[in-house]
Amino acid sequence: MEKNARRQNRSCANRAEGISAAFGARDVTGAKWRSRQALLVVLVGALLGATSAGLRADVGDADRAADSVAEDASEGAAESTGIGAIDSKSSSSDSCVALSGNPLQGGLLWGQVTPGSTVAFDDMAVPVLEDGSFVIGVGRDAPRSQTLVIDGEEMCVQPVAISQRDYRIQRVEGVPQKTVTPPKAQLERIQRERALVAAAKQQRIERPDFLVAVRSGMQWPAVGPISGVYGSQRFYNGTPGSPHYGVDVAVPTGHPVVAPAPGIVTLAEPDLFYSGGTVILDHGYGLSSSFLHMSAVTVAVGDELAAGDLLGRVGATGRATGPHIDWRMSWLNQRVDPQLLVPPMPTP
Repeated sequence: MEKNARRQNRSCANRAEGISAAFGARDVTGAKWRSRQALLVVLVGALLGATSAGLRADVGDADRAADSVAEDASEGAAESTGIGAIDSKSSSSDSCVALSGNPLQGGLLWGQVTPGSTVAFDDMAVPVLEDGSFVIGVGRDAPRSQTLVIDGEEMCVQPVAISQRDYRIQRVEGVPQKTVTPPKAQLERIQRERALVAAAKQQRIERPDFLVAVRSGMQWPAVGPISGVYGSQRFYNGTPGSPHYGVDVAVPTGHPVVAPAPGIVTLAEPDLFYSGGTVILDHGYGLSSSFLHMSAVTVAVGDELAAGDLLGRVGATGRATGPHIDWRMSWLNQRVDPQLLVPPMPTP
């Protein structure tokens, strides 16, 4: 127990140091510096206190609480009808900022700070628009509590509660190993293509109008049966495969794929090993959409698209078993759930 406590304390202290480092490059003096130091001390104390309390908690109670939160999050995700379906606004008088959006794994959160402020979310620097607005993406496996730090006239630290989701897990045994592990001859190609995708997603396009359009609501890139959902995962012969980070729409080969919101094309590749015909559409400030397995790519890098513009056609290219469009979204290095940002699938 003492070893666990020491390990948890070191982890919390390291986390607090990371938050401090995120703002360490800026010069601050006088009252603002004292305010910052005091808040960091409070943060470390809160983290260590929470760790100590967690070590004393009854395991059975914790498991039951986890099950309850997972059920609530699953129901909330199933009932989501768009970006405002889950609206979280902090009720604490100590909150730095009111957040709206979907405060659960895979969701997007929106906020507003004083222009010129810097924002960090669990040690990640958050792009902030000139008017002080910002968006945050919550990853598939985000913990129950994350930390928002705002550095403006004063420094403010705010915990953000994240609802947990219950993902679909499928176990498949007896799969030939060659279909699970790519052949060695393809490894160099795979690494090269991963670098292309990473470079496309690392671009930081500053177009506030794109982000405003996303917040107003996105449209489906194709209309049809949903055949795959965000967060699901398969285990092949006991080995976990990568989680599915998108939503699949099963429609015939050649069906048009359109932009769900405005953006600039940062990747347009006709034949990647895993994803086949692939397009990445950047919506600005670290938020992007990817479209996989297409039979045709009809855009080029640098093209600016409006919502509804054609970008490709459905296919079964790459590692796909049938024709469909796999739509994924990322915020910085976090994968978010596109289905939370659109209305229910229309009837074809």
